[in-house]
Amino acid sequence: MMFNFFKREMQLEEEERYIPIGRNLLRVDNIKKYKDNNILYKKKVESKAFIIERRGCIPDSITNSEDVLVPLFEIACKDTYGIINKNISSRRTKAELREKISKTEDGEIIRIISGSCIEHNTIRVTKANKESILMAIGILENNHVGAKNILINPLSSVYFRTLDKKIFKPYSYRKYRKTSCLGKLLGAKVWVSTRMLPQIILFLPDKKYLGVLPINQKTSFRVFDELNNLKESIVAWESIGICLSNSDNIVKIIID
Repeated sequence: MMFNFFKREMQLEEEERYIPIGRNLLRVDNIKKYKDNNILYKKKVESKAFIIERRGCIPDSITNSEDVLVPLFEIACKDTYGIINKNISSRRTKAELREKISKTEDGEIIRIISGSCIEHNTIRVTKANKESILMAIGILENNHVGAKNILINPLSSVYFRTLDKKIFKPYSYRKYRKTSCLGKLLGAKVWVSTRMLPQIILFLPDKKYLGVLPINQKTSFRVFDELNNLKESIVAWESIGICLSNSDNIVKIIID
């Protein structure tokens, strides 16, 4: 017995798209296919800078130098799709790969920021509250910079939602889901990312006082045919560098 069926090229979604936030924290420098693998930046001699040489590396600190040599590294991922209805499949796969690249990039940015915070700027509490949050902002102001960005995990949003609205002004739920920005705390934007650990809250200055994100190659794609399997493979990659110009401008709350 034969059965007739109608095939729909529709994917059943399991979750919403990831909204990247990393490029809101650092100053983006589009260097457009720079041929060398290192970029040279200037900094104050007394400040401690941090860089990473490649994806997943432990950040290296640089002190007593005016020059910071920032190495570029690649972030890449791969996926396959069937060649039947490949126009639709290709667009969907590229969107998924671009999302994976964004997640990895955010993870690297957050990892180097969190790992570069000095012990003197770390606040340990059993539960985040108004006093500890205002203390973190005060530490930044003591370094002659204001708090412009706050980074939290979605599970930590309860600490901010319960604050007085004179201190914290929440955005609408629709705007929050579209931008990953929960609202403003005394003028500082509160960014929410699943790349953050739930027990950590980061307080950061304006991006120009924190660091730079040189982008040598924006997200690009290359397609490879696998005719034996009636499939095509897509490889997505980008070339970036990450440099924090002053680790003193990072404050971290750790919830024990």
